[in-house]
Amino acid sequence: MNHVVLANVRIHRGRRWKAVYWIHQARDVVLTLAGCRLRLDTSYGRGFDALPTEVHAELAPSFARSRDEDELCQCLAVATTALVQESPPERQRQVREILNELVSLKWSGSLPE
Repeated sequence: MNHVVLANVRIHRGRRWKAVYWIHQARDVVLTLAGCRLRLDTSYGRGFDALPTEVHAELAPSFARSRDEDELCQCLAVATTALVQESPPERQRQVREILNELVSLKWSGSLPE
């Protein structure tokens, strides 16, 4: 969750390259969680290519095509949604509530249920 907060702060402070970095880090956490869920080796990204196509497709929109603030906010929203969905089911509500409290994403206003 730390990566999401740091990316959000960097976006709103105009530090867009740093925001891209932290969005990338958040995406790596999601890939690691997905790999762990599927019992893949995730050290140094080893199992990332073995993840199902659906996981890759879900995260594809989190790659920034520009450094525009709205684009970065959308990429962060995708990565954040994926982070909540990859969290253990018993923790998803708590993760969502914490992120809603800490991050003011420029999108639907709150993370989807």
